[in-house]
Amino acid sequence: MFQRILRDLRTRTFKASLADIGSAIHNLSRLLNRVTLLTNTPLTSLQVEEIIRSAAAGCRSDVELRAYYKSIIELNRLRSTPVRSSPRYRDRDNLKLLMISGMTPGIGHGGGLRLFDIINELPESYSVDLYCKYKQSSDLNSLDQLRSRLSSVQTVRKLKPEKILRWLSTENKLNGYYDVIQFEYPSTVELISRLSGHTRRTGYTFMEARTRSLAMDLVREYGNKSDGYFFAQCREFVGSLCLDAKAMRDADFTIAVTKEDAEFCGAIGGTTPEVAPHAVSSVILKDARETRNPERFDECPKAAVFVGYYGHTPNVDALEWYLEYVHAEVCKRVPGYRIYIVGGGDTSAQRKRTRNDLSIVFSGWVERLGPWIAKGSICISPLISGAGLRGKINQYSVYKRPTVSTSIGVSGTNYVHRESVLIADDPAEFANSMVELMQDGALWSRICQGGQEVASTWTWPRMIKNVRRIYENWDPAQCTR
Repeated sequence: MFQRILRDLRTRTFKASLADIGSAIHNLSRLLNRVTLLTNTPLTSLQVEEIIRSAAAGCRSDVELRAYYKSIIELNRLRSTPVRSSPRYRDRDNLKLLMISGMTPGIGHGGGLRLFDIINELPESYSVDLYCKYKQSSDLNSLDQLRSRLSSVQTVRKLKPEKILRWLSTENKLNGYYDVIQFEYPSTVELISRLSGHTRRTGYTFMEARTRSLAMDLVREYGNKSDGYFFAQCREFVGSLCLDAKAMRDADFTIAVTKEDAEFCGAIGGTTPEVAPHAVSSVILKDARETRNPERFDECPKAAVFVGYYGHTPNVDALEWYLEYVHAEVCKRVPGYRIYIVGGGDTSAQRKRTRNDLSIVFSGWVERLGPWIAKGSICISPLISGAGLRGKINQYSVYKRPTVSTSIGVSGTNYVHRESVLIADDPAEFANSMVELMQDGALWSRICQGGQEVASTWTWPRMIKNVRRIYENWDPAQCTR
């Protein structure tokens, strides 16, 4: 089989031998060992190499196997390629920025809300253009709210370099017109090298830190490594590593949203990304001011709220974990208890499975979070997977609701156990924490107050200075200007 693979891999631009594959696998195992050291339960180099080789044995076809080995060797090549240098600007106060995004900046999901806020918070002296994937059914309202802030907008169903270049030509914005082209979401990585000649600098954001999320999943599921799904995850992980390495090689700068994500990405590419944290949206702050929330413990219903976009795998994993291991225990101990599952995305499987349980309410997509959060006395963030944005607890705190979270749910934040949040990773402890928070008024008030104090430090007027520093390429010591 190896010889057939090698014949197929040998092209004018891609040559491989058994030695190349063996060397690439060995180097990849060392890399994976290094990045899993950044998870809670690191794997040894031998364990990682066993996963890589076993995943290849689990490929269902020669096509899948060839793609897998090609990713491994391509990753090896990308990591040995030097990164681009970054020129400084003509006039950074009047910076010209093009944002190319795999999702429309909007209020319906965390990543889109981040981009929506950044565009709104950048100074008016910036000239900002937007080129993004778009669904009229879900994105029209958000885009309408942004149009007055954008110099030009182009929406498409698919991101294709030829179409982008044609649009730039029509707009007369080729050949270095932009100071920065900022790429958002993995679907834009392949575009970076194609468009680098039309800007002074290119940037990429590890918005969801998908590779780190997959690494955490692999470490957690290592005991089930004979399972076909596990080996499919490993192949996806290698492909995601390759994409991240390509982004770090092709872009002039990269951005992570947490320090932990930046350290992980630095282990992949050798250059640690800049950190520009997520902040509380002005949309959320406005809605919180307009929401009439019961603010006394004895006025609040004995209910919990979980907010998320359920087209995002970590939120689905969290919902499944809660329903499977936590919900029944809380119901047993809190008479009349209800959980409100709030947010868009596909929850049809969970709705079907729990259709006879009146204590579980699914809202679907909602225009305002406030009225739904007001239905509960506490909120939860039961994340067991994922990386990237960590905005849930900030949102809950702004609405004056205390939170029970897993450790992953508070990663990258400055919330402290039993001061501003309750943290529990074991299902029984999570249920105990929820019950305690719904029954202990003094604890409820303390966590509410502590959470609001922490959330008040995560504001965009403060955080946007760091985004500007990255875009404008000035000294980090000036970040307080």
